[in-house]
Amino acid sequence: MRVALSLRFAATALVAFVASCGNDVMVVEATERPPFELEVRPSRYKFGGVDIGATVTATVSVHNVGREPVAVTLADLSAGPFTFAMAESLVTPVRFGAPLLVTFAPTEPGESTHVLEIRGELRGHEHIVTLDVEGRAF
Repeated sequence: MRVALSLRFAATALVAFVASCGNDVMVVEATERPPFELEVRPSRYKFGGVDIGATVTATVSVHNVGREPVAVTLADLSAGPFTFAMAESLVTPVRFGAPLLVTFAPTEPGESTHVLEIRGELRGHEHIVTLDVEGRAF
C-alpha cells in the first residue's frame, strides 16, 4: 500500500509529526528557523604590522540577515591591545549592517589575537557570531 502525505506549515516551534499505517511508521521532523541571523563582514580582520604606541582603527559590519530586528551586544569592549566600539545594545533592523569599530593600540612588541563574541537575542532566541582579530606590533 502506498500512502502520500503532504504537509504545509510555517514552523514557529520545534514540530514533530508521527504517522503510522500498519507496521510502517513514518516520522517527519521540522525545526524552527530563528527570526534573525547575524553575520560579521569580514569575520576576520588582520591589522598587520603596527608601531608600538600607534593606534589603528578599522570598521567591520554586523549584519542582520534574518526576518526581524534584533538587539546586538558585544561580549567584550576591550581585550589586550584591542578595543571594540558599538552601541552597547543596538537594535539592528532586517537586512541592515551596523558598524563595529575595532582599534589596535599595541604597547609591547609581538603578535596579538582575540576572538570577539557578538550576540543577538530576540524572544529567547540567541545567536552568537565571532570576529577574529590579529595584529603585530614592532
